[in-house]
Amino acid sequence: MMIRTHFQVEKAVAALAYLFQNSQADLYAAMKMMYLADRSHLERFGRFIAGDAYVAMKNGPAPDGAYRMLKAVRGDEPDAIGADEARAVFASTGNNTFKVAAAPDYDDLSRSDIECLDGAIATFKAGGWARVRDESHDAAWDAAWKDRATQADYMPIEVIAGQFGDDLVSHVRDPFPGEA
Repeated sequence: MMIRTHFQVEKAVAALAYLFQNSQADLYAAMKMMYLADRSHLERFGRFIAGDAYVAMKNGPAPDGAYRMLKAVRGDEPDAIGADEARAVFASTGNNTFKVAAAPDYDDLSRSDIECLDGAIATFKAGGWARVRDESHDAAWDAAWKDRATQADYMPIEVIAGQFGDDLVSHVRDPFPGEA
Protein backbone atom coordinates (compact mmCIF):
# COMPACT_ATOMS: atom_id res chain seq x y z
CA MET A 1 0.00 0.00 0.00
CA MET A 2 1.41 3.38 -0.98
CA ILE A 3 0.53 6.10 1.48
CA ARG A 4 -0.65 9.27 -0.23
CA THR A 5 0.30 12.68 1.05
CA HIS A 6 -1.64 15.88 0.46
CA PHE A 7 0.30 18.13 -1.94
CA GLN A 8 0.12 21.76 -0.87
CA VAL A 9 0.77 23.93 -3.91
CA GLU A 10 1.29 27.22 -2.03
CA LYS A 11 3.85 25.66 0.33
CA ALA A 12 5.67 24.06 -2.60
CA VAL A 13 5.85 27.40 -4.43
CA ALA A 14 7.14 29.14 -1.29
CA ALA A 15 9.70 26.41 -0.59
CA LEU A 16 11.01 26.43 -4.16
CA ALA A 17 11.22 30.22 -4.19
CA TYR A 18 13.13 30.10 -0.91
CA LEU A 19 15.58 27.59 -2.40
CA PHE A 20 16.09 29.54 -5.62
CA GLN A 21 16.52 32.89 -3.86
CA ASN A 22 18.99 31.58 -1.32
CA SER A 23 21.11 29.25 -3.42
CA GLN A 24 21.07 30.27 -7.10
CA ALA A 25 20.66 26.56 -7.89
CA ASP A 26 19.29 25.22 -11.13
CA LEU A 27 16.19 23.04 -11.44
CA TYR A 28 17.99 19.76 -10.79
CA ALA A 29 19.89 20.90 -7.72
CA ALA A 30 16.70 22.48 -6.33
CA MET A 31 14.88 19.14 -6.71
CA LYS A 32 17.61 17.38 -4.73
CA MET A 33 17.63 20.11 -2.09
CA MET A 34 13.86 19.79 -1.74
CA TYR A 35 14.32 16.07 -1.11
CA LEU A 36 17.04 16.66 1.47
CA ALA A 37 14.88 19.26 3.23
CA ASP A 38 11.82 16.99 3.14
CA ARG A 39 13.77 13.97 4.36
CA SER A 40 15.14 15.99 7.26
CA HIS A 41 11.71 17.40 8.05
CA LEU A 42 10.18 13.93 7.94
CA GLU A 43 12.81 12.57 10.32
CA ARG A 44 12.57 15.46 12.77
CA PHE A 45 8.91 16.53 12.54
CA GLY A 46 7.03 13.61 10.98
CA ARG A 47 5.94 15.20 7.70
CA PHE A 48 7.12 16.53 4.37
CA ILE A 49 7.16 20.31 3.94
CA ALA A 50 4.59 20.52 1.13
CA GLY A 51 3.28 16.95 1.13
CA ASP A 52 4.81 16.12 -2.24
CA ALA A 53 5.40 12.60 -3.54
CA TYR A 54 8.90 11.61 -4.64
CA VAL A 55 9.96 9.93 -7.85
CA ALA A 56 13.25 8.06 -8.19
CA MET A 57 14.95 9.39 -11.29
CA LYS A 58 18.39 8.65 -12.70
CA ASN A 59 20.04 11.58 -10.94
CA GLY A 60 18.17 11.11 -7.68
CA PRO A 61 14.78 11.88 -6.15
CA ALA A 62 12.50 14.58 -7.52
CA PRO A 63 9.36 15.95 -5.87
CA ASP A 64 6.70 15.09 -8.43
CA GLY A 65 4.33 18.03 -7.94
CA ALA A 66 7.06 20.68 -7.60
CA TYR A 67 8.93 19.33 -10.63
CA ARG A 68 5.78 19.36 -12.76
CA MET A 69 4.98 22.94 -11.67
CA LEU A 70 8.39 24.13 -12.79
CA LYS A 71 8.07 22.19 -16.03
CA ALA A 72 4.81 24.13 -16.55
CA VAL A 73 6.67 27.41 -16.07
CA ARG A 74 9.16 26.21 -18.69
CA GLY A 75 6.26 25.33 -21.01
CA ASP A 76 6.72 21.56 -20.92
CA GLU A 77 3.69 20.59 -18.85
CA PRO A 78 1.12 23.42 -19.06
CA ASP A 79 -1.71 21.62 -17.23
CA ALA A 80 0.25 20.53 -14.15
CA ILE A 81 -1.37 20.94 -10.76
CA GLY A 82 -0.20 24.30 -9.44
CA ALA A 83 0.90 25.55 -12.86
CA ASP A 84 -0.89 28.89 -12.55
CA GLU A 85 0.47 29.48 -9.06
CA ALA A 86 4.00 28.64 -10.20
CA ARG A 87 3.77 30.84 -13.31
CA ALA A 88 2.68 33.73 -11.07
CA VAL A 89 5.93 33.49 -9.07
CA PHE A 90 8.62 31.98 -11.32
CA ALA A 91 10.08 32.78 -14.71
CA SER A 92 12.23 30.40 -16.71
CA THR A 93 15.58 31.91 -17.62
CA GLY A 94 16.60 29.02 -19.87
CA ASN A 95 19.06 26.22 -19.33
CA ASN A 96 16.94 24.73 -16.51
CA THR A 97 17.24 27.86 -14.41
CA PHE A 98 14.50 29.93 -12.85
CA LYS A 99 14.20 33.29 -11.21
CA VAL A 100 11.70 34.39 -8.63
CA ALA A 101 9.78 37.04 -10.54
CA ALA A 102 7.15 37.83 -7.88
CA ALA A 103 7.26 37.48 -4.13
CA PRO A 104 5.66 34.28 -2.87
CA ASP A 105 3.87 34.10 0.46
CA TYR A 106 6.63 32.95 2.78
CA ASP A 107 4.08 32.89 5.60
CA ASP A 108 3.10 29.48 4.19
CA LEU A 109 6.41 28.13 5.54
CA SER A 110 6.81 27.23 9.20
CA ARG A 111 10.00 27.80 11.17
CA SER A 112 10.73 24.08 10.94
CA ASP A 113 10.22 24.18 7.16
CA ILE A 114 12.72 27.03 6.83
CA GLU A 115 15.19 25.33 9.16
CA CYS A 116 15.22 22.20 6.99
CA LEU A 117 15.37 24.21 3.74
CA ASP A 118 18.36 26.11 5.19
CA GLY A 119 20.06 22.79 5.95
CA ALA A 120 19.65 21.68 2.34
CA ILE A 121 20.93 25.03 1.09
CA ALA A 122 24.00 24.69 3.32
CA THR A 123 24.66 21.25 1.83
CA PHE A 124 24.42 22.71 -1.69
CA LYS A 125 26.69 25.65 -0.86
CA ALA A 126 29.25 23.26 0.65
CA GLY A 127 29.53 21.04 -2.41
CA GLY A 128 27.24 22.15 -5.24
CA TRP A 129 25.24 19.85 -7.48
CA ALA A 130 27.48 16.85 -6.87
CA ARG A 131 27.02 17.03 -3.10
CA VAL A 132 23.21 17.26 -3.14
CA ARG A 133 23.05 14.56 -5.81
CA ASP A 134 25.24 12.21 -3.77
CA GLU A 135 23.40 12.88 -0.51
CA SER A 136 20.01 12.32 -2.13
CA HIS A 137 21.11 8.89 -3.40
CA ASP A 138 20.07 7.21 -0.18
CA ALA A 139 18.65 3.77 0.58
CA ALA A 140 15.08 4.83 -0.30
CA TRP A 141 16.15 6.15 -3.71
CA ASP A 142 18.32 3.10 -4.30
CA ALA A 143 15.46 0.69 -3.56
CA ALA A 144 13.01 2.55 -5.81
CA TRP A 145 15.54 2.96 -8.62
CA LYS A 146 16.56 -0.71 -8.60
CA ASP A 147 12.94 -1.93 -8.41
CA ARG A 148 11.51 0.52 -10.94
CA ALA A 149 9.19 -0.67 -13.65
CA THR A 150 9.82 2.45 -15.76
CA GLN A 151 12.54 5.09 -16.11
CA ALA A 152 11.15 6.75 -12.95
CA ASP A 153 9.13 5.26 -10.14
CA TYR A 154 7.58 6.57 -6.94
CA MET A 155 9.45 6.33 -3.65
CA PRO A 156 6.95 5.35 -0.95
CA ILE A 157 7.05 7.68 2.05
CA GLU A 158 7.17 4.70 4.38
CA VAL A 159 10.40 3.55 2.68
CA ILE A 160 11.91 7.02 3.10
CA ALA A 161 10.74 7.02 6.74
CA GLY A 162 12.16 3.51 7.21
CA GLN A 163 15.65 4.97 7.09
CA PHE A 164 14.88 6.54 10.47
CA GLY A 165 13.23 3.64 12.27
CA ASP A 166 10.02 1.76 12.82
CA ASP A 167 8.41 4.46 14.97
CA LEU A 168 8.48 6.94 12.09
CA VAL A 169 7.11 4.32 9.70
CA SER A 170 4.25 3.71 12.14
CA HIS A 171 3.65 7.46 12.31
CA VAL A 172 3.41 7.96 8.54
CA ARG A 173 1.12 4.95 8.27
CA ASP A 174 -1.17 6.28 11.01
CA PRO A 175 -0.33 9.85 12.09
CA PHE A 176 -3.41 9.96 14.35
CA PRO A 177 -3.51 6.57 16.12
CA GLY A 178 -6.72 5.73 17.89
CA GLU A 179 -8.83 8.03 15.71
CA ALA A 180 -11.31 6.47 13.34
